[in-house]
Amino acid sequence: MIPSIKIDQQFKNFRVHLVRNGVLYASKGYALYKKSNDVDIWHKIITIKTDSIHRILSKFKLLSRLFRIGIHNIIPLSSGTLILIVQGKFYRLSEKNNKIEIVHRLRYGRRPLLQGCCIDPSDNIYYGEYWMNSKRREVHIYQGINDGREWKIIYTFPPHSIRHVHCVQYDPFTGWLWISTGDREKECKIAYSEDGCQTLIEIGAGNELWRTTSLILTKEYIYWGTDAEYMQNYICRWNRTAGTVEKLQAVDGPIYHSKRLNEGTFLFSSGVENAPSEWDNFARVWISSNGIEWKELAKWRKDRLSPHYFGYGAIYFAQGEAGNGLFYFSPVALRYLRAGSYCAQINY
Repeated sequence: MIPSIKIDQQFKNFRVHLVRNGVLYASKGYALYKKSNDVDIWHKIITIKTDSIHRILSKFKLLSRLFRIGIHNIIPLSSGTLILIVQGKFYRLSEKNNKIEIVHRLRYGRRPLLQGCCIDPSDNIYYGEYWMNSKRREVHIYQGINDGREWKIIYTFPPHSIRHVHCVQYDPFTGWLWISTGDREKECKIAYSEDGCQTLIEIGAGNELWRTTSLILTKEYIYWGTDAEYMQNYICRWNRTAGTVEKLQAVDGPIYHSKRLNEGTFLFSSGVENAPSEWDNFARVWISSNGIEWKELAKWRKDRLSPHYFGYGAIYFAQGEAGNGLFYFSPVALRYLRAGSYCAQINY
């Protein structure tokens, strides 16, 4: 049976970042909200203080898109602390007393990519630097410790070796950290570290097969979708035991985001940036129940606004588990989907 998607709920103008213990965390502009799954009312937790210009820009949808306004990411710690990434700053928020403080500032850019940061079981936080880096300066991977209060560099890519870091992900099966980088052929690589980023071991590098922004880690395989600009894009996997790579499914365009649901379903989303590698003008969600056979679950056309100025067509998956075949996603720059987030049910 071909799977299909059913939209259960829509949250207009709210971007759902995280689902944790039945509670949704979402942002609207610079304000953070939460609500329980079983109620309809959002409760404001806090508003990030910013300058008057950004505050005004956040009230207009197109200007918010143009200037990438708002809370970019939320990193939940087991202590209950939330790390919020906003306009180049890391904020530490304690929900116990709503105390918020800036604990770290980026050297360049606004934020790491969505899966360019992670936590380990000890609540250590990791992220890789992401910015345009046209001069190919050195690029760092950072670690945050002490409940997000202290930050240090734990690895440095030398100048002219990569453009930026795409993803940093913790491996629950081995305790390793997985790193991917881009963008040009020699800068594309997927690697892991067994020693807390003292050294990196590459599983592949040197062309766009190894260019990815998101990994799904299982006990036997590492899955990714290529973020290729010039070659055909694929969903791939690497066998941990044999050290071999397989191309599982040709896909329509660059893969940006991924998610595995708690019942084992795999999801990847492709984007639209008008690259030579794209089939058409649609962003898609791809699905697999076994990691081998892949189907198109849904697709939406890119809107008419410039992807360069107003953002690529994309589909973001919220962190955390909703259960029962449900997942939350946020569309960007797509027709017929209002700004905000959606709760979707997968039907088989």
